[in-house]
Amino acid sequence: MRQFPCGLPSGLEILHLGHNRIHSLPKSSLEGLKELRVLNLQNNQISTLCANTLTLTFLEILECLYLDGNQIDSIHDAPSSFIDYARLPESLVYLDLKGKNIDTIHEREMSSLRRLQVLHICSNKLSTLPALNLLKLKLLYLDGNPWQCSCELLEVKKTLLTGLISAVNLQ
Repeated sequence: MRQFPCGLPSGLEILHLGHNRIHSLPKSSLEGLKELRVLNLQNNQISTLCANTLTLTFLEILECLYLDGNQIDSIHDAPSSFIDYARLPESLVYLDLKGKNIDTIHEREMSSLRRLQVLHICSNKLSTLPALNLLKLKLLYLDGNPWQCSCELLEVKKTLLTGLISAVNLQ
């Protein structure tokens, strides 16, 4: 499959489109999917996002979003940070952004994700990470990033040492 399908049933709750050759994510194809809880787009060919492409806040009950295995390396007409640009829905519980070439995450970008329990940000280009004030976060995947010691990263380490959040494969 090369294109995101159109005319999907509005009551659709789970949509697995992983391992295809989809190259873009048109907002118009997603707008009617008000019941969507899981969106799996992993291992496609999404490489560039444009101004309207990835605004998902209208998916108000989306809980799981899988974007890993794509080659998102360019964002046109957008802030420098992928997460800030994506405008993710507050309902997310699981977010997989591994291997996205993300080099910056700001605290403000994550602050609306109050329900987030699992965050995969491994294999990106992150060198530091702000304190993540995500009260429900249980698992944080961080490996494969070029970490550099900073005061911000020290705060994250202190949080991880409390044992409230488990960091998996931290290298």
